[in-house]
Amino acid sequence: MNLLPGSATRALVLIPAVVLSVAAMAEPPGGRRTPLEAEELRDAASRAYQSVLEGVRIGSKSPSELCPWSRRWMEAERAMSETREGNLQAVRRHLARLKGVAEESPCRPSDVHTVSYYLTEAEALLASMDPKQRELNRRIVEDRRQLQGEWKTRSETVSGKPVKDPDFCVITVEGRLVRETSGIGRSWGFLSLDPTTLPRTFKYVGVNEDYQPSRTGAYRLADDVLTVTLPGDRVLTLVRVKGKPEKAAR
Repeated sequence: MNLLPGSATRALVLIPAVVLSVAAMAEPPGGRRTPLEAEELRDAASRAYQSVLEGVRIGSKSPSELCPWSRRWMEAERAMSETREGNLQAVRRHLARLKGVAEESPCRPSDVHTVSYYLTEAEALLASMDPKQRELNRRIVEDRRQLQGEWKTRSETVSGKPVKDPDFCVITVEGRLVRETSGIGRSWGFLSLDPTTLPRTFKYVGVNEDYQPSRTGAYRLADDVLTVTLPGDRVLTLVRVKGKPEKAAR
């Protein structure tokens, strides 16, 4: 699945922005906090986060509004910590909150991009502190990059038998955002990858006005052919029709 026109340029601009953002997060804005100040900021940020979350649940707030409050919550916790492990745990909790936003809140496409930015930032920060996370991030980013573009169903099988009239869907991947058009309608949502499993697995959390086409499964990439295995021994073969990514610089 590939980058939509112009997204390659946006991606190149995003990378240094995230690097600068992570570097700036090494020390809280305004300098070092006293323990009392940090505790007060943590409590205020967590209350603000919960307040926005309630707004998201009743539809008066956007899920993307949770992200900066989660980050401020993390920054205050890091300022309170005096150990490397305490700092790591603060970042991991921040990342877990953001993943919850991505997987549990109904996001518009614009929300997906905003939450994706904060996720990338948090993952980069954790990778700068944890070598194991750094290698995992590298593998995820490589696979996500190869999935960028527009894909179309070529064939479908169930239990090894060809489906006579497969659901010819078109899937477009832009960053972590997936847009899907099929016979039952259109949807969009978050794509999460796990390239450490055999076979490699994915989780798609979709949203639509009428239904939520969320699903998990396995994927295999072979140049411009994508094979997706879904529950029920259903296998889709998709071909790239637009947006093959260029080779990444080393």
